[in-house]
Amino acid sequence: MQRPKAWLPFGGQPLLVRVVEALRRAFEHVVVVGAEGQDLPFTGATVLRDGLAARGPLAGIQAALIGAGTPAVFAVSCDAPFLQPALARHMAHLAEGHDAAVPRWQDRLHPLLAVYSTRLLPAVSRLLKEDRLRPVFLLDEGDVRIVEEDEILAADPHGLSFCNMNSPDEYAAAVEAIPVRVTFELFGPPRLLAGGSEVAVDVPRPALLGSALAALAREAPALVGSVLDVHGIPSPAYLVSVNGREFTVDRGRTLADGDRLLLLSASAGG
Repeated sequence: MQRPKAWLPFGGQPLLVRVVEALRRAFEHVVVVGAEGQDLPFTGATVLRDGLAARGPLAGIQAALIGAGTPAVFAVSCDAPFLQPALARHMAHLAEGHDAAVPRWQDRLHPLLAVYSTRLLPAVSRLLKEDRLRPVFLLDEGDVRIVEEDEILAADPHGLSFCNMNSPDEYAAAVEAIPVRVTFELFGPPRLLAGGSEVAVDVPRPALLGSALAALAREAPALVGSVLDVHGIPSPAYLVSVNGREFTVDRGRTLADGDRLLLLSASAGG
């Protein structure tokens, strides 16, 4: 790459900003870890400095565990443009009671998309002193919950979170594959259940209404049961309006970036 990954343009914003926005949809508290003196795009998140030159991501994990002020952290590299908030939340849940939760995707462990407990801090410090800098070494240091592919697919059915960019060609391919982002506007009981009036979701191309509704079920699981089923199919009591102009039950309808989908009761929709 000819420029730092954090600054790569992606969907009209620096890549780091995009990743932080995804994390904010999953967690209340987000921190960014950078090297001393490293220039970073403004994200509004707290910035921590790892203070250890040329020690790699393990030093970043150490800085986050020390400075985040939480019992555990979800660590992800800044070149994960399609990180799915539902997967981040799912992994945080699976990590409860363990020292770490690490996904295994396509027969590979991904320690830079993982949850780590502060209980691992002594092990991290020791590995840094021993110059054993690969994060994968940390997986031998405690009770690690391996998140298998079937568990991943429940929250990220396309495996989008595992797309990263280590070459100009991979970057170009990722830019071409940017999902369509649509926003659901919620009214009445759905708004109360979800705890908010809007839920934004990313839909892989071709962006179909059925895929958007399935993403909504993952992003707002409180809606599952009374409003949607686990596949995102609305109950007969609810309708979807596309941009306030038409009501549709066609799950094959193609959506465009920026579409707003109104989810409201059938009686309100007439």
